Order: sequence, then structure tokens, then C-alpha cells
Amino acid sequence: MKKTLIVLHVLYFLNPTLCLSCTSFYLDHRTHPVQGANLDWHDGDGFIVVNKRGVHKQAVSDPRKDLNPAAWTSKYGSVTFNVYGCDLPWGGMNEAGLACSTMLLDETKYSEPDSRPSVFMLQYLQYQLDNNTEVDDVLASDRQLRIRPTSSGMGAHYFFSDRKGNCALVEFLEGKRFTYSSASMPVKTAVNDNYERCLRIAKKYHGFGGTFAVPEGNLPYMRFLRTADMLKRINPMQQHSNVDAAFAVLESAAYKHHRTTHTQWRIVFDINAGRIWYRTGNQAVARHIDMNSIDFACTSPIKVRRIKSPSDGEETIGFEDFNEATNRTMVQKLFRINPFRPNLTAKRLERLVKYPETFKCSLMDSLDK
Repeated sequence: MKKTLIVLHVLYFLNPTLCLSCTSFYLDHRTHPVQGANLDWHDGDGFIVVNKRGVHKQAVSDPRKDLNPAAWTSKYGSVTFNVYGCDLPWGGMNEAGLACSTMLLDETKYSEPDSRPSVFMLQYLQYQLDNNTEVDDVLASDRQLRIRPTSSGMGAHYFFSDRKGNCALVEFLEGKRFTYSSASMPVKTAVNDNYERCLRIAKKYHGFGGTFAVPEGNLPYMRFLRTADMLKRINPMQQHSNVDAAFAVLESAAYKHHRTTHTQWRIVFDINAGRIWYRTGNQAVARHIDMNSIDFACTSPIKVRRIKSPSDGEETIGFEDFNEATNRTMVQKLFRINPFRPNLTAKRLERLVKYPETFKCSLMDSLDK
């Protein structure tokens, strides 16, 4: 058994991409569901975006080839946490209570182009938040939507939950989609490794069929095990707050090196309450956003605020109107000018910077008439 553990460690360390770490989980605490998510990244900067309902959109284009970009009108408003650009969220929740988050997955391979309309991998979550209320709707969307592979080969898997008490993980491996929903998901958590592998490894550890102690450490399977172990140990009669319980799980799963944490964001989506709680870096006090007090009508501008804003407490009032300069700041985090192909990189950057200018409010159409 010790030899097996040594081999597992070697395999993980040989794959540096897995060190880009995130953790997601679902907790149904006294029938008050929450979804928790950690962003473990080299940079803690980013933006919180209020996305409006009733907006006509066409998916971000790809000038390399015609990949049939999807087009839709957003049915629901949402609040998202964006590392890279407007409409390219890492996670978020819509006004109907659908919550989601992203984790990089190195072995992702999306399906080859077919007749289905496509979206960019980072826009997949925004499409789901714009259009759906339940996990089942997300899973059914595969019939009419596919994710466009990236030129860099980067991929991700996606975690969802809803007000009906359902959760699901969506992965794309070897060109096929794999889904795990409430009934087929014995451990309701996900990290930067495929779900089946994590389950196989878990069987070697105490509480999951094996004898080894649940490990400390930052490797994906270690965070998977600690998160799963914490979820099993939570006693709703002692832990009265679902939000506090979720933050305790996120702290256990945090990516730490000595006394420094590389977990930049800890986010808890309180699904039934319509509130989002979050902490950045080593911040001790959680801030919150009350979605019930937000105007999601597209007759007013998209709202945005920097996640590292110094204000405390209720965050709904801290937003400003979205503009091109703000989006440029976000998009530039994604692209660095390639000295060997500077013109190509600059064109891609400008296309994403200008992308929100293509949005059109359907309510404004009716007012014009």
C-alpha cells in the first residue's frame, strides 16, 4: 500500500497543471443547500459582475474558422465572479438559484465540431446562468450546445447546484461528456482531477473503505479527500449555520504553503436565500451580496466592482456601471502579447474587449417600438 501511495504522489507531481487548484462542493444543510468553491490561483484580483436578463447575445467568435457560435437572449439575471472579461465567469449564481463554479482539468478533451452551436469554454457557465433554473436543464442543454475547444488545449469541468436540492459535475474526456448528478455522485465534491479517479483513490483511505488517514497537502486527491471527510463530519445540530459550515469546509480544502495561502477566493452560494458570501485572501470577515435587492432589468447598464474593493458588509451598493476600460483590465489578465505573433494576440484581445458592445437589450427594442 505504501508503494501505491508513492506512485500516486509521483504521478501528480509529474503533471504541473494540476497545481492550478480549485475545489467545489455541495452541502444540503438542514434542507438549506449551499455550494462552496475555492479559487486557488497566483493572482487574487478579479471582478464581480451583475449580468442582466433580456439581453441578446451571440457567443464569442473565433476568427480561425466558422464554428457556428450560439445565440440566445438571457432569461435570468446573475451575479458572477470573473477572472477574465465580461461574460467569461469562473463561477456565479442566477436569480433562479442555479449556482456554478469551474475547475481546470488538464485532461479535458471536448467533442469535435458538429452541427450544434458552440460557446467558448469560459462562456459555458454564463450560457447556463442566462438560460436555466435547474441542474436537469443544464444537463439537457448538451443536445443543442457544445463547448468549443481552445487553441491552447486548456479545459475545465463544471459544478452545478439548484434550489431543488440537485447538484451535478460535468466533465469532457476523450471527446465525450461525462456527468455525475445527485444519484450517481456519492461524494458531492470535485477538484482538478477527473471524478472517477478521485473515487478510486478515496477507497484507500479511512472512512471511504481503506485504512490510510485522510492526508494533508495540496494535491487534488488530498483536497478531494479532506473536503469529502469534512462534509461527512458536519453535524447540522451542532453547526447551526449552513454558510459557516461551508466556509469551514473551504478552509479545510484551502491550498496552503507553510503559513501562506494560495486560495484567493472562498465563495459560498446560499441558494435558497439568494445570497452570495465571499472572502478574499486571508480576509477573516465574509462579505455578502443580496441578489434580491438587485435590479436585473437590461434597461440599466451591466454593473461591476473589483473583488478586492476595501468596503465591508453589504456589497450590493458598491457596483459601478460597466465600461470598456474595465473589461480591458479584465481581458488583459488572460492575454499576454506574444512576441512571435503580436498582431494575432492583439486582435484576439481587442475582440474580447469589444465583445460586450454586441449585446442588445430586448426591453429597449420594445420601448423603441
